Amino acid sequence: MMFLMWKRVIIFGESASINCTSSHPDFDIMGWEAPYGGSRYVKSSIVIWEVERLEVWKPDPFCYVTLEKEQCTVHPNITVYKTPDSVSVSASSDEPLVEGREFSLTCDIINVAPKRNLIVKWYRDHEKVHTEMFKNDTSELPNNVTSTWKMIPKKSYNGTKFTCKAELDLGPKGPEPVPTFSINLFIILFPHTHLPEGNDSKEVNQGENVTFSCHAEGNPAPEIHWNYTSAESVWETSVSGFSWWHLVLMGLMVLIAIVFLVLFIKLWSYHTKHGQYSFINPAIPLATKA
Repeated sequence: MMFLMWKRVIIFGESASINCTSSHPDFDIMGWEAPYGGSRYVKSSIVIWEVERLEVWKPDPFCYVTLEKEQCTVHPNITVYKTPDSVSVSASSDEPLVEGREFSLTCDIINVAPKRNLIVKWYRDHEKVHTEMFKNDTSELPNNVTSTWKMIPKKSYNGTKFTCKAELDLGPKGPEPVPTFSINLFIILFPHTHLPEGNDSKEVNQGENVTFSCHAEGNPAPEIHWNYTSAESVWETSVSGFSWWHLVLMGLMVLIAIVFLVLFIKLWSYHTKHGQYSFINPAIPLATKA
């Protein structure tokens, strides 16, 4: 005797049918027993279990054949599945994403079944960086599933696309292509504001120009402020995180106000750096206003 049973993968709420076949020449009856979809028996070597709309998660039908002195049964392998209602990805904290500080992204897959067939894949741009499976789960009912990926952000991650992809891997009898649902998240990274350490000091002769430069990195770009006594011969220039402070020493009248100037560069993180200039010849007198 031989039963030809199909492994079936059925989407919840759709119609379904399974054939049961026996090769034994002498049997009394053959049929299906099922808590859902009814039961039937016929004097035929082929019987079919059918439902117009499968609305149970574990239908558990079985096919039987009755012989003269015994009855044989076989249970088909049925997987009832449901694709998720939604897939979303979010940061697990409201804190800004900072370079070098551990950060988590969370992917929520809502109302999916069965959980054991779910595979969650995380991508950084096109590179797969994490995979999570749930093979030990035994539930047949829909579940809300959460996958969390922890990472240490790098400066290069700024503007990177992170993707959570949820796949229902239902095997060779499952639908093709594999049901896949994905969602993207673009992150903005806030690297630590960096200002090179140390102070600048320059000695200049009367009539020479003085320029101090400052470069600071960060996201958003740090604001660089120069604090000094204003004068017509002093100005600033800046571009892409670089800033320069210029002084033209045109005469002693200018030096009255700014000869002992100290510069402070202020960033959002309140780092400071100092610079100062002094005369090479300390005997040069300071002019006084008439």
